[in-house]
Amino acid sequence: MTHFHGIHCYGLRFNLSVANPLPPRRYYGSWLRDFLGQALFSGACIYSKAQCNHCALRGQCAFPQVFRPHLLADEQRLPGYVLHDWHVSPNRQSFWFSLIFISSAVRYAEAWINHINNFFSSKGRLEQVRDLGTKRVLFINGRFKRRATLSPLNLVPLDNSQVLVKMVSPLVSKYQHSDPLLAALRSRLQRLVNDYGNGDNLFLETKPWRISQLHLHPTIIPRSAEQDYSRVGKLGTMELSQLSREGAAWLAAGQYLHAGGDVSIGCGRFLVTGVNQYERRFMVSRWG
Repeated sequence: MTHFHGIHCYGLRFNLSVANPLPPRRYYGSWLRDFLGQALFSGACIYSKAQCNHCALRGQCAFPQVFRPHLLADEQRLPGYVLHDWHVSPNRQSFWFSLIFISSAVRYAEAWINHINNFFSSKGRLEQVRDLGTKRVLFINGRFKRRATLSPLNLVPLDNSQVLVKMVSPLVSKYQHSDPLLAALRSRLQRLVNDYGNGDNLFLETKPWRISQLHLHPTIIPRSAEQDYSRVGKLGTMELSQLSREGAAWLAAGQYLHAGGDVSIGCGRFLVTGVNQYERRFMVSRWG
């Protein structure tokens, strides 16, 4: 399955190297979001500060159309990208991160690659960009490969009635229910379906799963340059039982689209696996 209620997801993985080691950070998501914003703004904007509402190019510019839709008048869309994952090498001189582009936002992917490459050239090198799904190299040595194409990711639900969910990055949510994932995931998916999909109502008369075990603990997310305070999220695992077909589809989409808030700094990422595959397939959270 390549779509969720009309939403298609496309993934890019960026590999970069730097001459000087990156400063040590407990959480690189905030820094990466700031880096992306600077790269897009410097490459696309002719103003010293964003004036998207007054710019004649706003309809085709990757900065407001994908990164900051709220800068456009009467625009309530969620950003059309997800900071999905990242890894920094032990010597902090190379790192990679992956982005998910949501449906129509993918038409700006080429511009994002060019802006990131140009912005980063004075600090290091964009080694390559790969299609996250097919692993094909799309961009290398400062140029695109011939016939480079980006394919939609497969959103394949697990065929299990009992699964384990691990929060790989903190779940940030205003919902403090006995099931913290359900409301946070449904709310985000519904907004994305309204903004980028077919507008279906995701309301279900019965719960798509039951919580069998819940092992979540709070963690502090260091603030970014644009935040006045640190955030609190939750890490840990949840065991879900009586998983319905709809619930499995939600989880499959959510693994790429994330759940809850602060997705722009990489929060809300989770992995799903069958209970009997837990030890073999779960990644270790970088948060411990």
